[in-house]
Amino acid sequence: MDLTSFAPVLAAIVTAAGASVVTYLTMRRAKSGRINSSEADILWEESTAIRRELRDQVGQLENHIGRNEAEISHLRVENADLKHEVLKLRSENAGLTLQIEGLKAENVDLRRKQESLTPEAR
Repeated sequence: MDLTSFAPVLAAIVTAAGASVVTYLTMRRAKSGRINSSEADILWEESTAIRRELRDQVGQLENHIGRNEAEISHLRVENADLKHEVLKLRSENAGLTLQIEGLKAENVDLRRKQESLTPEAR
């Protein structure tokens, strides 16, 4: 056997081995989740910084929401107290208005009596 008869077989083996190596390296790179380039590293660092900043902002907003909810709760209680006080004052106002009307009527009666007792007051 000479080398020329092995050449096609050898070429097929080398091609298959080469294809396997290329496939392995491609899959390893795709599965690794890491791209070896300075631009990718910069983008990764920036995205990490952005995520960190967003987590901080979420924490701050959650604290802000908590404070607002506490303030809303306090204001609701205060509002209920004020509503009760307004109702009480309206009731008191209605009573005083009736009392004023009664006193006005009493004044009219007293003036009539006074006028009837003292004719010279006219």
